[in-house]
Amino acid sequence: MVDLLPPALADGSGGVSQVLEDRESALQRRRDAEVLLAQFVRGQMTRHYWGHFAASLEDLGLQTGEHLEARVERGDGFSRLWLMPRRGGEAFLADVRLRGDRLERRLCRGDASSAAQGPSLGCPAGWNEFAAEEISNSSN
Repeated sequence: MVDLLPPALADGSGGVSQVLEDRESALQRRRDAEVLLAQFVRGQMTRHYWGHFAASLEDLGLQTGEHLEARVERGDGFSRLWLMPRRGGEAFLADVRLRGDRLERRLCRGDASSAAQGPSLGCPAGWNEFAAEEISNSSN
């Protein structure tokens, strides 16, 4: 038989309100992270147009907020933003890179424990790529 209750309810250790509060908190963290990723991508694309990628979120006028820790990686022809949760298991990646004469972007989300195992190109194994359009649709 399949257990349809969330783990906190199935074992009797938590109430419905706690489960709902945790879910709402996770959704808010996801929304905040996705908005920051989109701002990072737009900012880096603009900065590259003017000559180079920004070295930090502060250079782009961005802040992470209290729920996320950020790490910006920058190299020849690319810039990457890793967002790791202070609480919760979902992490995020924005990747902006020069391919020939075009800038490409990639947005990914997945389990924070597998973030460090990711390749230098693309999303880490087991992560999902998503489109920037999903961000604008979910933030309305």
